[in-house]
Amino acid sequence: MRDTLYLGCKCYQKQTFILETELLAQLELKAKQQHTTLSELVNNLLKSEVNNDAIRS
Repeated sequence: MRDTLYLGCKCYQKQTFILETELLAQLELKAKQQHTTLSELVNNLLKSEVNNDAIRS
């Protein structure tokens, strides 16, 4: 049986939830260090990946 975690009426696998929470915390810290919002940081990361993929193609 898998370890599960219930938040409200949603069910999560504990390991997946913990990894997602840790990733979010790291991204929030990086955004704070760069004096930007989490949203702006994620957008910049995604744009960077798109540009890298375009260069590789």
